[in-house]
Amino acid sequence: MPSSTFATRAGGLLAAVALAGTMTACTVEPVPSFTAPTMAPEQSLTDACSMAGIDVQQLTQDTEMKLQQGIAEAAVKFASGEEISLQSLTGPLEAALTDLESQVTHSELLASIGEMRAALRGFQDIPSPESALGVPGYLSELGAQLQVLTQAGERLQALCNAG
Repeated sequence: MPSSTFATRAGGLLAAVALAGTMTACTVEPVPSFTAPTMAPEQSLTDACSMAGIDVQQLTQDTEMKLQQGIAEAAVKFASGEEISLQSLTGPLEAALTDLESQVTHSELLASIGEMRAALRGFQDIPSPESALGVPGYLSELGAQLQVLTQAGERLQALCNAG
């Protein structure tokens, strides 16, 4: 009988070694790790500005002209009790900036576009006058904000001209 116990133990031990060997052979080797870059290389200023092109410059000039006209008409509208909305005047440029931001990756140009967007939003921050007495101050603030937009547009253009 001692030989059958020995045979059982030896058989069990051999089975355990064989099982461990097959499990070791089946383990998956680690996949070599590759970390993809998180960002594409930054666009050149020339490439980014070619996307901006004449469209933004033309839209900026058109918006500035419309805003100048809108500011001039605002006094008349306020005198007659009408409300004015500059959103219809700034909307096309805002849409063009949004479209451009989705295409441009150059950090300086994106910052300049952000500056223009901030200048446009500045018009929304100017409260409408509560009475006719507030109209001159309101018109003055609109004119000052138009100057901020004009300067932001000039900086964008200068940046692209430098590239």
